[in-house]
Amino acid sequence: MKYLKHIWLFAGAIFILLSTEPAAAQAGKLSTAFKIKEKDLIPEGITYDPVKKIFYVSSIHKHKVVTSTINGISADFTPSGTGGLYCTLGMKTDALRRILWVCSYAGPEFGSQKGFAAVFKYNMDSGRLIKKYMMDNKKGNHLFNDIAVTADGDAFFTDTETGAVFKINHLSDRIEPFLREGSLRQPNGIALSPDGTRLFIADSAGISIARLNGDIKRMKTENKIFAGGIDGLYYYKGSLIGIQNDVEPIKIVRLKMNNELDAIENMEILSVNNPLVSIPTTGVIAGNKFYFIANSQLDLLKNGKITDYSKLEDVSILCLEL
Repeated sequence: MKYLKHIWLFAGAIFILLSTEPAAAQAGKLSTAFKIKEKDLIPEGITYDPVKKIFYVSSIHKHKVVTSTINGISADFTPSGTGGLYCTLGMKTDALRRILWVCSYAGPEFGSQKGFAAVFKYNMDSGRLIKKYMMDNKKGNHLFNDIAVTADGDAFFTDTETGAVFKINHLSDRIEPFLREGSLRQPNGIALSPDGTRLFIADSAGISIARLNGDIKRMKTENKIFAGGIDGLYYYKGSLIGIQNDVEPIKIVRLKMNNELDAIENMEILSVNNPLVSIPTTGVIAGNKFYFIANSQLDLLKNGKITDYSKLEDVSILCLEL
């Protein structure tokens, strides 16, 4: 994302998600779902627990995660910096295992730790930190950005700084390389195919497909479609929903794929130049609704500090019917 260097993520689980989504906007319209009245949060990631029907929102500025109901009743899930949390970004819930995965990285405000990055694994019910998976900056800086979780419980996450993708294997319970450094150009959003055999990974140039055996190729695009500059990326019914925030104009798009899911045939613009939207980052799909952070306010954050508190607004989460 241009506002902050290199920042742009079982059948039973599907059933839970489809049957317990929160109430939201009118069909086909973009509207405000709820607001979080913590103006200096500077959020980046959002995910949803379909069991308790609550959202999790990460904070780059306050180094924490908050929860919120659809009515905007919010609370800290993790107090600022607890357990060594850095700036928090992409998150995913594993509703069946009751696990919250959180990507985190150390920005300039962390001094000698700048370039450290970690994935935090929490118990969603108790808030207890289960484990912290960390990389230091001795061999170069890292920026763990977004994450996807398979049905087996493996977690794949992008490293925007190195151009790599890493994996936390549920059997070994440690970080393992998946795609080597330099494989992608500032990788960001990451989504899993419905059959769990491949990952869709967004970077500054477009979208790549990585099979879980490590084979990778660039996704083909038709009709001169440009699919680069996408932050949050999500699979939905043969399409990819993307928040394209590193190009002008900033927009929410639906990238319709072919039957083989290896080419983008059409781009549908779901929202562009909407007065409710300013620097959107990531979202989450619940049922047929897409909830996303509409005003991250990342332009007001520099080196870990707010530049103008008078310009801050409540955090706005919008809902778009898919």
